[in-house]
Amino acid sequence: MKKYLLTTLSLLVMTVGVAYAAPSTLITGDSNLNKQNIEIKHIKSFGLGVGQPLGDFEAVTEIADFHPGSKMLYSTNGYNSPATVDRYDLSDINNPLLVESVNVGTGGVTSVNIYGDLLAAAVPSSTPTNNGYLKIYNIAEDGALTLAKSLRVGVLPDMVTFSPDGSMIITANEGQPNDAYTIDPEGSVSIIDISKGVASATVSTANFRAFNNNPTSIRKSVPTATLAQEVEPEYIAVSADSKMAYVSLQENNAIAVVDLTTKKVTSIWDMGLKDYRYNCMDLSDKETNIDSSKSKRIKTKCANVRSMYQPDAIQAYEVGGHTYIVTANEGDSRDYDGYSEEVRVADLTLDKAAYPKSLTAVLDTKLGRLKTSKEEGDFDGDGDVDQIIGYGGRSFSIYTAGGIQVFDSRNQFSRITMADGTYQDGRSDDKGCEPEGLGIEEINGSTYAFITLERCSVIMVYDISDPRNPVFQQAVSSEGDVSPETAVIIKAEDSPNGETLLIGTNEYSGTIAIYQINNK
Repeated sequence: MKKYLLTTLSLLVMTVGVAYAAPSTLITGDSNLNKQNIEIKHIKSFGLGVGQPLGDFEAVTEIADFHPGSKMLYSTNGYNSPATVDRYDLSDINNPLLVESVNVGTGGVTSVNIYGDLLAAAVPSSTPTNNGYLKIYNIAEDGALTLAKSLRVGVLPDMVTFSPDGSMIITANEGQPNDAYTIDPEGSVSIIDISKGVASATVSTANFRAFNNNPTSIRKSVPTATLAQEVEPEYIAVSADSKMAYVSLQENNAIAVVDLTTKKVTSIWDMGLKDYRYNCMDLSDKETNIDSSKSKRIKTKCANVRSMYQPDAIQAYEVGGHTYIVTANEGDSRDYDGYSEEVRVADLTLDKAAYPKSLTAVLDTKLGRLKTSKEEGDFDGDGDVDQIIGYGGRSFSIYTAGGIQVFDSRNQFSRITMADGTYQDGRSDDKGCEPEGLGIEEINGSTYAFITLERCSVIMVYDISDPRNPVFQQAVSSEGDVSPETAVIIKAEDSPNGETLLIGTNEYSGTIAIYQINNK
């Protein structure tokens, strides 16, 4: 029988670090960490990776969505060759069944999304630097898929979503370079109009060329590339009125705004830097960061380090008629055979005024392990680094539609996972827990965010009804489910058992976990 961790927050706030503590003890130090309104319990895990060695079925399941009419769950399967969309019967949640694997193409399948009786799949080309495809399927009453339309979109479609009104399908086309960095396609966003039916679907692709020659604060790391080449659209959130799309540009540490009426990118806003002088983190993977006392604390330090937020998944929701954007701040670098920006702090030449000898003397064993960018931080152009800048916010944030941050979870993810023992210290020098996926759902009048932590194998749950004061609810994990990618919420009225369900897809273990959400 699988064991599961349901952490109702255990955390000891200390100046030198955070102590491990048993699950289900109370956390102190933050008023928004102790007001639990829901309780989540593990029901079942299934999939090809169940009972198999970890990593043997990596990429079996990444992105999934649920069809209420047939009670089927559809999941991308990048392990199969050619790639498939796997269809699972969830009519009995205690006994999920794989019904079929549908071949969608030789280039892989990166994302699926469902609206009504349509399933959209993002399918890259077998040559990743060529334009990819959007494939639209009809879902039959029994859940069977029939291809209705295949359309050419931008290069490397990595995420697909329907607009809330169902009139459009939007793909985020990453346009990643090849490993040699000799080919660097442009990133783009494709808008597919299906308002007149799938058979009459039309494709418009919004590019970023208008920003190539404009003075901008948007991050570029390759001097010879244009901004249109540098942007790699990762994820899309659409406003409730289906008029605006917000697109995460992860490597650029930015959000693009797309007008879905004009089908053009109207603006790009920089997300700024997170300041670790006020957000103490563990920035080293070395054992010197483990306290030798009986409490086995992982030491966290406030340091003169900034970090780019760089969200992966983003979602939009409304409060009081205003749109807010929620971001899972994973972090990412450009690291290819032909070009890599990654370098450890110990290999940087640091400005002596900003980083005096007393600090540089311990760089190699502590802060020196942190991965950073060789392209960032030399503000005065004199060849040394005036500011250490790392990757990822190690948090989730909430922004207004105009790009103003109204909330950031700061170091809560690190503190919570250190307290319950799920923190992976080997990732401290990289991007920590790497918040990656994100689901948002209204349950019994409150709005909740479900944030997947890829490297800690935990799903964090917050009440975000007040975007300026989210309230932590629970940290959810189940044994054998490793590297959660996405969180799918099934409403009680659509659920096979009549209760609200949380589905977590787990990339590394190749498993899918079912949880039930109950009111306390």
